[in-house]
This record gives sequence, structure tokens and C-alpha cells, in this order.
Amino acid sequence: MTTLTGCIYDRVPPQAMLVNSRNAPVTLTLTGVDVEPKEFPASEGRAVWGADGKPIKGDGVCEGDGFVVTDTATGAVLGTSDEPVCGDTLIRVKEDGTVTY
Repeated sequence: MTTLTGCIYDRVPPQAMLVNSRNAPVTLTLTGVDVEPKEFPASEGRAVWGADGKPIKGDGVCEGDGFVVTDTATGAVLGTSDEPVCGDTLIRVKEDGTVTY
């Protein structure tokens, strides 16, 4: 007799993240939506929160019409995007201050 076993795999929904590899904090501002700018400490990665006060996660779930990343101390703009932040968005702030997403 053969017994087949299976496992149920619950896929974790994607979640928008910002990873700050700099030695200084950055601030993320979502544009086109009423969300307070959020500071991301140096050398950390954290979830990006939406207007409902929860992390932006899920397939096809997006917020805003773009974002701006600034140096928290100086206010200098490090990067911008005119794309919404979605559940699968990963914003990376490199050590040199360049921003990719």
C-alpha cells in the first residue's frame, strides 16, 4: 500500500519594503495619498505603511501615485518615482545615496 502525503503551502503575500543601506536615516514620502512621511533608520529595512495605517501588502495592492526619498537630516532629495508603491515594491537606498526600486 502506498500512502501519499502532501503539504499545504500558504504563500505569504508580498509586502512593500524600503531597505536603507546608508549610515544615515532617510525619509519616505508617498505622493498623492494622505500618509505621514516615514523615517527609516540607517542600515535597516522596514515595511512601507499605507493610508490605512497598515503595511502595503498583497498582489496588485498599490498606494499613491509615486514617492520621494530624502535625507532626513538635510532634506536633500535622493530619489523619486512617479509609480505607485505596491505590495511587491522594494525600494533600496544604497550606501552612496542612490535609490533603486
